[in-house]
Amino acid sequence: WWWAVDFAYGSECWGCGPGATTAYEQFAGRTDADGTHLLGIAFGSEPDEYGTEPPAPDLPRTVTAEATVYDVNRQAWTATTDLLVHPARAYVGVRSTRSFVEAGTPLVVEAVVTDVDGAVAAGRPVTVTISRVDWVWSQVTTSEQLTEVARCELTSGDAELECSATPDLGGQYRVTAVVTDSDGNPSRSELTVWVAGGTGRPSRGV
Repeated sequence: WWWAVDFAYGSECWGCGPGATTAYEQFAGRTDADGTHLLGIAFGSEPDEYGTEPPAPDLPRTVTAEATVYDVNRQAWTATTDLLVHPARAYVGVRSTRSFVEAGTPLVVEAVVTDVDGAVAAGRPVTVTISRVDWVWSQVTTSEQLTEVARCELTSGDAELECSATPDLGGQYRVTAVVTDSDGNPSRSELTVWVAGGTGRPSRGV
């Protein structure tokens, strides 16, 4: 039997919704005498044409496989399955006691590290950064610029980890936590908080 399978690789932008980038690949072959065929998939970072290794993916991805088999009469049957690809053997979760704080008020962020099954993973290095999000305008597009206000280098344990900062400017702040598993693979989580009040930065584009 002749078969074809399509793979759709979800974007690294977790929860971006419509418009997120999705890559597609297609393979074809024939089943053997037992009516089976195997296709191996290797997940990892491929070097570019210059031999430069890209950064390892640090967000989970969704892979959708759709296989279609054709019989001798060219009739087709199709089946689909989804696969979640973990970026690492550990995940870091972050939360803030408040989503909005006043300028000059301490912003406290808590983090916890678990394995892919949800059990607490101790002894893993964790980096938590709190940054203010600015927008840089150009003639063509708008890009984000992060101004770091705090960085905490922590090690996971049985208790929750804590990182704090005292923002002096109002605006949007992004909390980024990165944990590295025993194989050196990173896993990232992000959280958005807002700081009210304070003196905003001047708008140079008015």
